[in-house]
Amino acid sequence: MMKGAIPAYFSFSPAEIRTFIEPVANADHRILEDRVEKAWHACAPSLNARIALIDQTLNMIHSGALYRERGTSSFQARHQRSR
Repeated sequence: MMKGAIPAYFSFSPAEIRTFIEPVANADHRILEDRVEKAWHACAPSLNARIALIDQTLNMIHSGALYRERGTSSFQARHQRSR
């Protein structure tokens, strides 16, 4: 169902799944295909935005535009002071 439209690495949340699964006692649950498509179209913009953010961050790291100074991290500094 929707093979090729929904990336293999994507999974719906339980709340999203509830919108397109119709439970059936003692049988396979029904998958309401039109609702799957509706749920996917609602999720896709957020997924695409997260992918774009990760890609942008990785590109910035690889290009050297995003870096941090090597040295004692603030976490390490706080723990050294508390000893």
